[in-house]
Parts: sequence; structure tokens; C-alpha cells
Amino acid sequence: MGKSKVFLVSLGCAKNTVDSERVLGLLKERCSLTSDPSEAELILVNTCGFITPAKEESIETILELSEYKKKGAKLVVFGCLAKRYEKELKEELHEADLILPTEPFKIGRA
Repeated sequence: MGKSKVFLVSLGCAKNTVDSERVLGLLKERCSLTSDPSEAELILVNTCGFITPAKEESIETILELSEYKKKGAKLVVFGCLAKRYEKELKEELHEADLILPTEPFKIGRA
């Protein structure tokens, strides 16, 4: 069985870039990265939630990428926006399949 294809977009600061690279490192055994969201089975959006323009860019990106769900892709949102506004996003952003209020690479650590 082939590897699942993952599309990842990282918005915001350099910390998000580092976090995104760590997430990709965790997924490398099971997934391959694609630069084309239309090929992806999993779409990851690492959001920024500190200044208004960054929040707006994050929401716009999520909504834009949600169009690929029609082709069966799953959409996962994480990062600062998900952490700061988890409740609001879960109530209002039904386009996302999963909203992770913590960094995905910390899940499962004790």
C-alpha cells in the first residue's frame, strides 16, 4: 500500500515553520508530501492567531482548502489560532475535520 499524500501550509511566524517541519518529520514514515492540494488525502493548516490580518489569512486559507474535501481529503487545523480560539472554531468552522488546540507532535507524550 502506498503512502498517503499530505499537503501542509504553514502560516505566520518562524515558530510555525519549525512546528510544521516537526509534524512532517513525524509523518514521513507513513506519508509523502505533495505541493498540490488536489492530490492530498490529508490537508494540514498550521495557523496564526495573534494579529487580525494573520487570523483573517488563516480563516481564508482554511475555507479555500476546504474545497478539496469534496475529493475526499481530510482537513486538519492546528497552530496558534486553533489554540487560542478552539471553542469558537469548533462551533463555527465546520469545514475542518479536526481542530487541534496543541501542537500535533506533542500529542501522546506523557
